[in-house]
Amino acid sequence: MLRRKTPFILLLALALLALAGGAFFNGRATAAQAGTTVSLEVPQGAAAGDLIEVRLVADNARNLGGFQAAVQYDPAQLRLTGAQLPEQLGSSGRDLLALGPVFRSDSVVIGAASCPVGNCSEVLQGRAQQEAEGANGRVELATFTFYVEQPGQYALHLQGVKLVDPQGATLPQDSLDAVIDVAGR
Repeated sequence: MLRRKTPFILLLALALLALAGGAFFNGRATAAQAGTTVSLEVPQGAAAGDLIEVRLVADNARNLGGFQAAVQYDPAQLRLTGAQLPEQLGSSGRDLLALGPVFRSDSVVIGAASCPVGNCSEVLQGRAQQEAEGANGRVELATFTFYVEQPGQYALHLQGVKLVDPQGATLPQDSLDAVIDVAGR
C-alpha cells in the first residue's frame, strides 16, 4: 500500500515545488523587468493663455548615461515656445553634451550624452578623473513649454526614445504619452 501512495505523494510534492518555484521565479522576473519608464508630465491646472510646462522624466533609471527622444504635437493646437535640458542627468558628476533641441514643424527632438568626467574639455587634456556611474532613480531629462489659446485636450506623443548607459549600451525602457487638459478662462 505504501508503494501505491509513493508516486502520488511524489507527484504532489513535485507539483507543489513547481508552483512555489514558478511563483518565486515569476516574482524575480517581474522585478528584473521593472525597467525605466520615460514619460511626459503635464500640469494639472492649465488654462487657455498659459505657458504650459511639460517635463520629460525617466523613472527608475539605472546607470543612465544619455538619452534621445522626440515629442510630437499638433502645431495647429499647440505652439512650442521652448525646450531645454536640466542639469540632473549630470548630477552623478558627469558633464553633459547637449544634442539639440532640434525643432521640426510638428515635433522637437532633444537628447544629451554624459561625458565620463566632470568637465568634458579635460578629457582632451588627459587630466580628467573618470566618473563611471550614470544617473539613477528619477531623472528629469528635458523641459518643454507650450502656449495654447483654446481650451481642450491636446495629445503629446513620445517617439524614438532611446536610453543608454555610460558605455553607450541601450537600456530597456517603456514610454508613456500624455494629454494636456486645458480649461477656459
